[in-house]
Amino acid sequence: MNKCQKCQKARATVLVTDIDLASHKPQQLHLCEDCARETGMAAALSPSAADMLKASILSVTEKESKARSAQRIMCEHCGLTYQEFRVKGRFGCTACYDTFAELVDPLLEKVHGAREHKGDPPRKPTHRRKTTNVAEFEKELVELRRKLTRAVKAEDYEDAARLRDRITEVERRIGEATDG
Repeated sequence: MNKCQKCQKARATVLVTDIDLASHKPQQLHLCEDCARETGMAAALSPSAADMLKASILSVTEKESKARSAQRIMCEHCGLTYQEFRVKGRFGCTACYDTFAELVDPLLEKVHGAREHKGDPPRKPTHRRKTTNVAEFEKELVELRRKLTRAVKAEDYEDAARLRDRITEVERRIGEATDG
């Protein structure tokens, strides 16, 4: 049993370890609870094992209770549950952001360091979309459809499939040209 190194009377129950900056060696000081409080080492006093166990059990129980209630939260707009969100990793609709905000905000803060975007605004695209002549695409589409009809009549199904895919691509490009 060590005695307190300060008062030399009471039993030392607090061990304070300090690193000497010059020698980088640890220095230990054995103190009783009263001397530790007097020297400002009260933070070094640990709670009893029973208090620590009780706090740990309450913390786990509280977390489990919150987790169970979170599982029941559902977006009224699309019907997505928080459990489904956690599995999929995606929201079902824009209303989900508001529905699950309380649960998701801490995750966003943990992952991104903030709950809302604070960076630079998006940059303008550095490339310009090629100007496309819709009339040229439409001419190509007419010719591709003629070839497709001939390929089907000739029972050349491989060529017909290739032409079908090209027609789909040209139709997509026409849609992009007219939308943009």
